[in-house]
Amino acid sequence: MSEKEEMSEGGAKRTEGVREIDSTREIESLDHAGKYITQLDKAQYVLVSEKIEQLNITPSQLPILMGLYNEDGVSQQHLADLYDLNKSVVTKTIDKLAGKGFIYRSVDPDDRRSNLIYLTEKGERFRVILISILEEKEDAMFRGISREERAEFKRLLKKTLRHVREELSG
Repeated sequence: MSEKEEMSEGGAKRTEGVREIDSTREIESLDHAGKYITQLDKAQYVLVSEKIEQLNITPSQLPILMGLYNEDGVSQQHLADLYDLNKSVVTKTIDKLAGKGFIYRSVDPDDRRSNLIYLTEKGERFRVILISILEEKEDAMFRGISREERAEFKRLLKKTLRHVREELSG
């Protein structure tokens, strides 16, 4: 065994902090939170997309609109940071939303190299509808779950996300 490899308690070989799985049976029996997070993400995507696509909005455009409903007149970088999105993806999404008449760009008076993104009247008219759709989705997702459990679930998700980000940043 090399100096970067060691044996764990269960007899599995560890390499630089990564546990290698001994058998296919062990892989099949793993019950990772990531599996459920992925399934939940896919399910909520379907719940939302069925309703918003009738409004000529795609699920990928929703975070930009929601970010602007929270704070209108922000930079593209702010919107990218808010949802951990790639800046080029945000730019393309903004282009599409502007083309549909939901938002517009205006030169930032404090930094002429930057644009601020604003809702149009059309974009503003959709605020109540989109928020209602998201609230319905939340209610469907959390049916039979108390408000306290819902709050605890969100708290734990935020905590987990914070830990993953810390791990990724080094």
